[in-house]
Amino acid sequence: MIKLMIVDDEPWIRTSLKNRIDWSEEMILCGEASDGFEALELAANLRPDIVITDVRMPEMSGLELIRRLREFLPDIQSVIISGYNEFEYAKSAIELGSCGYVLKPVRKEELNQVIKKAIDNIAQNNLLRLTTQTQAALLDQLLVNLYHEAPVSEESFLSVLRHLHFFTECFSVLFVRFLNGEESAETIGQRLNAATAALFSSCTCCSFGVSETVYGVFLTSPDPIDLPAAAKELIRQLQIKASLDVSIAIGTGCRSFRQLGETFRSAREGLHHMHLYNAREIILPAAADPGRKPSSGVSLPAGITGDIIDSIYSHSRTDLDAAIRKLNDFIQKTPEITVYDISNMLYLMLGDLIRICYERNASKELCDKGIAFMQLLSGYQPNRDFVSQFADYCWEISSSFQETPSIVQVIRNAEQYIRSRYNEEISLKKIAALFYLNPSYFSVSFKNVTGKNFNEYLTSVRMENAKQMLLNQSLRVSQIARMTGYDDCSYFSKAFRKYTGRMPSEYRQEAGQIPEGEKNT
Repeated sequence: MIKLMIVDDEPWIRTSLKNRIDWSEEMILCGEASDGFEALELAANLRPDIVITDVRMPEMSGLELIRRLREFLPDIQSVIISGYNEFEYAKSAIELGSCGYVLKPVRKEELNQVIKKAIDNIAQNNLLRLTTQTQAALLDQLLVNLYHEAPVSEESFLSVLRHLHFFTECFSVLFVRFLNGEESAETIGQRLNAATAALFSSCTCCSFGVSETVYGVFLTSPDPIDLPAAAKELIRQLQIKASLDVSIAIGTGCRSFRQLGETFRSAREGLHHMHLYNAREIILPAAADPGRKPSSGVSLPAGITGDIIDSIYSHSRTDLDAAIRKLNDFIQKTPEITVYDISNMLYLMLGDLIRICYERNASKELCDKGIAFMQLLSGYQPNRDFVSQFADYCWEISSSFQETPSIVQVIRNAEQYIRSRYNEEISLKKIAALFYLNPSYFSVSFKNVTGKNFNEYLTSVRMENAKQMLLNQSLRVSQIARMTGYDDCSYFSKAFRKYTGRMPSEYRQEAGQIPEGEKNT
């Protein structure tokens, strides 16, 4: 059923238009409005398919009405009615995609001809939408088949891409593993779609689910994409905007369908190298390993990995040497360990190190060196020199940090961000991600520079602003609580007392600034 709405500030004109329309069983009048604001409110509930509107009305013109309707009804068809034979109106109507511009007095034949055009457009749009949905669902299934190494026809695959207007020059794939187990699959899919659409605006892309926690992102572009940088930004956007913690495995890029299977395999293999509980890892493509042998199952103690990473952040060669000695001792004193275990251990730690490089915007040469080392390890042919090479690479990363912009300036920028946004929901994790820093490193650096830990600093900024606001007798305590980032007024009062030694009302009373409504409370 096609729903039509008429908008005109003159009741007799609305009646005249209704009498001139050739109504049928497929089309009904769903509503009438006398101005643009009333029309917007009605349309939000009735969701008409066609709107007939006068071009000149009080408060809001018909052209502005159509623009605003398109914001939430992008496929709505419009017909402009006007008593003014001016080119600018007709031009604006054409730019808005209106079906026609009809002059008053309205001739019945002309009006119905334009309405018929609107009905034809609706039918065509519905067919196109249905076809596109079918093709998109088919593409999702083909991508899932590629993930599971099921047969996929090259002709069918490329045909679907062309129908959906995807690029067909360069193919890439990312596998995104989510750690937020409480989120529904539908919510995760929606947030991933929104993030990829914004981030990869110059590409054509789609996401597809392969399990409850793993989604694929298929990308096509006219030129190769800097996937590690894109993955880094995608992780950041999902964490900041959607509060989702993810890790990403990258597949090898390719330029033909015949190489696409290897692209999927390399990204899928990367999923197996991810830590079970850590997020924000970027796993780069591993080299083909058809003869891979099983490992003994020995894993590196978390304390050794933590010591190595901490020594890199602290720029301490002494601490790094001590951590590498622990690594060597563990390898030498664990008789069941195999070369495959050592490869896996170093490979996983290199993943952490390269993530640190991207966090700190290290040089491309340093990142590429780590990537080459990972590719060498993926061949499972390590030797004793690999541990010393690994140690040298750790020190190169640590030394490179001293050449990057001072962490003091980064913390000063973080302080400025807190002072300007203290009334918003702020967390250490969010701001660390905003400045591309590891949360632990950010926390330590913040206290070293400011003399306060993050929460103490945030509280002090909020409380000092609250003290100033309490001097304004037009503001109630509950308002001040919300204005300083506290949803719970009671919790705000307790925090204020802990910070100042007085309740907000006591502080205000001492300052002689008590609003009338709070004198007896």
